[in-house]
Amino acid sequence: MEEGYKTAIITLTALDYLQFPPAFFILLTAGLLTGWLAWVVARRLSAALGARPLFFLLLGSTYWSLMYAAQNLLTVSPWKEWVDIAINPGIMLVPAAWLVFSLEYSGRGRLVTRRLIGLLAIEPLLAHLLILTNPIHNLYYGSPARPWIEAGGFLYLGFDPGPFFWWHALYSYALIAV
Repeated sequence: MEEGYKTAIITLTALDYLQFPPAFFILLTAGLLTGWLAWVVARRLSAALGARPLFFLLLGSTYWSLMYAAQNLLTVSPWKEWVDIAINPGIMLVPAAWLVFSLEYSGRGRLVTRRLIGLLAIEPLLAHLLILTNPIHNLYYGSPARPWIEAGGFLYLGFDPGPFFWWHALYSYALIAV
């Protein structure tokens, strides 16, 4: 080794690839709480009015919260991006489950048919397909790659919504409002 040059050896551990923003703890708590409530509904209230759609609503909320907590925790590509895509089934289950729960609990359970469930599945499946193929068309996200943003010393994925994102948001809020 030449004089004046020293080699630095840096050892990285698994914790070097993680961050713990405040949102992580809030999302983890929400995910654990909704998971516990889903378990209670499944074990103790399975015969109650609206229990089945409530279970799926809580299950979607649990999955969404825990995956979002994991996304906040990670600082390494491609894992953060993969978890960002993996969050979407939970996000897309919640509005449809809310509508079905509302119909059953309000005494309009006769409106909940296989056809309705099939129709409710079309938009989330299309949205998920567009998310998976977004680099080709930029319909869900406005750009093919999501930028990384630093805020408060933590790394987050930037968000550039495309036209189908706004349709999906409108559709989801409409299901919740009905």
